[in-house]
Amino acid sequence: MKNKKIILLSSTKSNQSPNQFFQIVQDTINEKFVLRLYIFKKRRNKLIKYFFAPIDIFKLILRIYNYKPDIIFTLGFSSDLISNLIPFKKFITVSFIRGHLPYHYSLDSNIKILGYLQGIIHYFVCSLSDQVVCMTGSMAVEFNSITKKKSIIL
Repeated sequence: MKNKKIILLSSTKSNQSPNQFFQIVQDTINEKFVLRLYIFKKRRNKLIKYFFAPIDIFKLILRIYNYKPDIIFTLGFSSDLISNLIPFKKFITVSFIRGHLPYHYSLDSNIKILGYLQGIIHYFVCSLSDQVVCMTGSMAVEFNSITKKKSIIL
């Protein structure tokens, strides 16, 4: 059986639990078949970060195209969006949902209803993935009730 080329894609490098999970995956699988990518570079100034975002995203898409992965695992809205909307998509995408997104986005937003709506949109972006992994059963039920797509419970 041929070894699969895997990309682990997240927004930024951090020590938070999702990135720790990806680190465990990377350490478990033969390193030469796993590529770890981040959409945004760590920049102190958010204005500069968003100014360079289109360039960072373009370079990321080129790296994905050149690597020719078999599977991309994603964490976070921007990585879900990019991996599911790439025009040359010839790989399997697996999105991880690690919270009740509408609720969490509404907590982070100044305008609660806009945050809630962003969480709903994130669910629909995830539903474009070939597979969706939810961390708990209640997250899977919520995801299924909104998108009508089945997910795997971790």
